[in-house]
Amino acid sequence: MRDNKKIKENFFRLVQIMDRLRAPEGCPWDRKQSAETVKNYLLEETYEVIAAVEDDNSDQVCEELGDLLFLIIFLSLMYEEPEAFNINDVMESIAAKLIRRHPHVFGAERVAGAEEVRDRWHKIKREEARQRGENGSFFASVPRNLPALLRAQRIGARAARTGFDWENADSVWEKLDEELSELKEACNRNNPAHIRDEMGDVLFTLVNLSRHLHINAEEALRLTVDRFIRRFDEMRGTLEKDGRPLEEFTLEEMDAVWEKVKDSV
Repeated sequence: MRDNKKIKENFFRLVQIMDRLRAPEGCPWDRKQSAETVKNYLLEETYEVIAAVEDDNSDQVCEELGDLLFLIIFLSLMYEEPEAFNINDVMESIAAKLIRRHPHVFGAERVAGAEEVRDRWHKIKREEARQRGENGSFFASVPRNLPALLRAQRIGARAARTGFDWENADSVWEKLDEELSELKEACNRNNPAHIRDEMGDVLFTLVNLSRHLHINAEEALRLTVDRFIRRFDEMRGTLEKDGRPLEEFTLEEMDAVWEKVKDSV
């Protein structure tokens, strides 16, 4: 059972630890860090949380979430030092945002289901941006530093909510055939810039096909890369048992073992 009192005590203790690490008599490494350096660790730790979730390892998820929480508090403390904001402001801000964007829970509004909740959420976000005087790109709410596949899928979904989308997956397949033909034509002309652009169009269309098939393109590719690594390492281990390095085997020999390990790894 969750102990709210203990949660408050542990959170405050963690903030105190961070204060101590950043103090003049604290840790030289922690004192040396800046928002610019910490942001890189933040991204890395986020992916480690994702990996632990995908491995279905609850102990590892707990540990990685701790690392991520540490960095969130660390970054907040850095902004507190010049009195920009503090961790309390961060918590107040997200609490207010959650209440504001869930009027069907904290207010009198009613919704028919999850789809309507999503639509209202984005409508509220647009109104918040308008009130802040933000009249830039329609896609401004999609972070530009997202991994390219994930960003492409978010952009496609954002556009689709306006009705600017293919009717169904079959229509996307037709577009993919068209884009592949254009890529082949660019390759035949041997124009590097044109090839790059056409390859981008193919990838963007594939991402939109994933969206229509209800597949997360970023996750699908990440899992495929992980699977390739496991199979490659298994193939290498099998072939190198006699002491010969992998580079000495022919492609045919590698392919033969690859086909055998595919079903087991």
